Amino acid sequence: KIRNEIAPKVSQLIKEHIGPDLPTVVATRKEVQEMLDMNPFIGENYDIARVFFTLTNSVLAPDLVEKLKKETFDGEELAIVGDKIYLYLPKDASRSKLNNNYVEKKLKIVATTRNFNTLSKLITMVDELTKE
Repeated sequence: KIRNEIAPKVSQLIKEHIGPDLPTVVATRKEVQEMLDMNPFIGENYDIARVFFTLTNSVLAPDLVEKLKKETFDGEELAIVGDKIYLYLPKDASRSKLNNNYVEKKLKIVATTRNFNTLSKLITMVDELTKE
């Protein structure tokens, strides 16, 4: 509930102070850590640098999730664990069919996709800000 109050306020501040009208996705430190911890693409067959984590404020529609899970992506992999969306893109992510825009379109959501390093840095920043 709180994310639905915070996200529009952040979007409005960005618009007022920077200019673009951008949707925002809000996640707590705990949610981001859980997402990293639940990563299904681990082990020697997966390069963590090629794993992407998709965050959304939306509740995922089960029928759209099932439809998307049935698709194939030519060597790329999709995993949806609860409300967490994971992409494994072994090649150039900029040329991938399976990307943030595709996931947004198929699941009818607003989302943001980030890599492991970015989410890890965000957690570190939060930890540094909350130190006593």
